[in-house]
Amino acid sequence: MQWEYYVKDFKFDENQIEDGFPNKLEHDDLAHLGNSGWELINIVSYRSSDNELCLRYYYKKAKMTN
Repeated sequence: MQWEYYVKDFKFDENQIEDGFPNKLEHDDLAHLGNSGWELINIVSYRSSDNELCLRYYYKKAKMTN
């Protein structure tokens, strides 16, 4: 099976985190990816050059072949 990969980055203010998740916009976007067949395979946190906390989400889904 062949896979497609997708990486999604979110940068946010740590003071905006509610219940361990950044905010509704990110939640809705990530839920849409999951509902579209993308499987979350990894999450990495890091600091941007301006010291903001960032999360990088790695996804994969089966590549459609004709």
